[in-house]
Amino acid sequence: MPTTQKMITVTLMACALWGCSKTEARVLNVVTHEIEKCRASEDTFYEVKLHGDETYEVLTQTCHEAISEVEMASEWRGKVTTGPVSWMAGEDKATRAFVLSNVEWPELDRAMRMANNPEANAKSLAEAEKSFAAAQAEYPKSGWVRLARLDNLLKLREETRSGTEAPETLGEEASAVIEEIDAWAKESGEGEVAAEARLKAIAYYERYITRQEGALESLGSRTPWFEAAIEQAKKDGDTETVEEYSKELEERLAREPAEREALEVRLHRLKELRCEQTTALSVSGVEDNALRETISSKLSAITCPVPARVAADAEGAAE
Repeated sequence: MPTTQKMITVTLMACALWGCSKTEARVLNVVTHEIEKCRASEDTFYEVKLHGDETYEVLTQTCHEAISEVEMASEWRGKVTTGPVSWMAGEDKATRAFVLSNVEWPELDRAMRMANNPEANAKSLAEAEKSFAAAQAEYPKSGWVRLARLDNLLKLREETRSGTEAPETLGEEASAVIEEIDAWAKESGEGEVAAEARLKAIAYYERYITRQEGALESLGSRTPWFEAAIEQAKKDGDTETVEEYSKELEERLAREPAEREALEVRLHRLKELRCEQTTALSVSGVEDNALRETISSKLSAITCPVPARVAADAEGAAE
């Protein structure tokens, strides 16, 4: 007997032991068929086919949870659960056949909807964090949910770090989640999840570093334009423009040393913080070869510790 059919038979036998009605058995039969297909998937998410050509991406891991007893919402519609996921089936009025009408994990669905919105902002990302935290509480064994929550918190940090006391850091929330993942991974033997969390933190710092390097490179890049504009204004006899641009250029040049110093200090600190994450990154407990290779490449590409930075005033004194 095929595995799926065997599982359905066992489930229906259990249904009989619960004292299921004929309608409850029909609900269970429809839902179990799709759950077994999900269980056979090797992907992180399984695309469930719903009635009416709609689909739903369900976290495959949840399909391996025990199938609950049927809970009837009405005479012709009922649901079962696998962990935090609800599977609903009922009678199609046109055909009178029982069909799978809906699958949902409300907290994770809400979190993903807000986090993946192209127009997401600090407020919506903060709301997404609440739902990710709730989804994690509902299903703490999922490393994927923990990593998705971290992704969202890092996006939120990018939106809110400006003007904070220590903008270079990951922020208290993201840092706490990384440490929580690390502790959970050690207890659960999920070294790969811990490694992926560190890689996400490193990627966050590398994006930040790239932006700061770009700002440092562009510092003073407008000077030649101002100089050319001033010379042209002089030739044209436009004294007002000469005075205006000369004043702006003078102010820019006066600010530039302090701005350069601030950028260099921030870059150095970002690289130090990246090294803190790199130091915690390891192939220990990682079985996936591709992930091991990614970790090894990352470790070899980053220089730690960061060479000491020479302050601008020290350079001047040395000269």
